[in-house]
Amino acid sequence: MEGFQKVEHGSPDQCQMIIRGKCQCTNKKAPDSDYCPMHGGVPRERQKANNYRIERYRVRLREFTESDQVKSLRDEIGLLRILVEERFNRIDGHSDLLLHSGPLSDLIMKIEKVVVSCHKLEGSMGKLVDRAAILRFASEIVQLVTEEIDSRLSIPEIERNELIDKIGDRIMSSLENLDSQEEQNDPSV
Repeated sequence: MEGFQKVEHGSPDQCQMIIRGKCQCTNKKAPDSDYCPMHGGVPRERQKANNYRIERYRVRLREFTESDQVKSLRDEIGLLRILVEERFNRIDGHSDLLLHSGPLSDLIMKIEKVVVSCHKLEGSMGKLVDRAAILRFASEIVQLVTEEIDSRLSIPEIERNELIDKIGDRIMSSLENLDSQEEQNDPSV
């Protein structure tokens, strides 16, 4: 490429951009930057001037952008619901209700949009598993345990059936506990 200096792989002057998740850019990084000009490398002084001028929030902003939970919208759903609750708690009588109805309905519509977005995001990330799939999985576990018991233990059929029922009940109880814990932690419920 014209205007870009190439450096050897592993050089301290090598651009830090990873291209298509496979290899590191071989261009020389810009002065006082970790990236070459093609990948956004500009001197840090100029970069500060180009970014939002929110220096007092810089540390908190970095915490948000570096968080593993950055792709989750659950906190935002919770915050919006708190806003609805606070707004609703300020209502004093019918006339106040009418005055607050516009902002309240606006917040409720925003919650609906964020919940839908969160559901889509979690679905695309493979975080959603429907109840039927979990029950099928639990049934398969019980079947595997049954086969292992039958192949390794020679116990009377009544004891075998009681043991398998007990294992199945414990698995279902565990799933129900997991389900109730998720409902308690999910602000969208």
